[in-house]
Amino acid sequence: MSKPWLDDLMVKAKYEEYGLPPHMLPGLEGHVENGRPTGDFLSALLENNLRLTVGLADERNQAKILQWVRFCHNWLPAGCWGSSRAVAEWREDGGRVGRAEMEIKRRVQLAADRAKASEETKGGHYEPTEIA
Repeated sequence: MSKPWLDDLMVKAKYEEYGLPPHMLPGLEGHVENGRPTGDFLSALLENNLRLTVGLADERNQAKILQWVRFCHNWLPAGCWGSSRAVAEWREDGGRVGRAEMEIKRRVQLAADRAKASEETKGGHYEPTEIA
């Protein structure tokens, strides 16, 4: 698996450059990496709910809503934010870590199916295995 999202020095530099509150970073990182639920403000922001985002923001975050949106658009993985459905699916999948594990399982299953197909086509019969 690739290095953790927050280990990318550019991500950290941009977070700081946008002046986003440092106390928010652990919650955001937990969401991105493992799909962990966040606080109400961050959930509203990730779900792209402007009304709730503005209403739930503390003073520091309210002053940075435009920067938050820019940061999310430019630096968050596309699948982890943008709608309540995207956020829910990201959490169900377990974030970047969970999705990477699912992809590994999918590829292993695909390789096994190909090997089985190669073996079975010699006998003229092949049924792919369903991926759970």
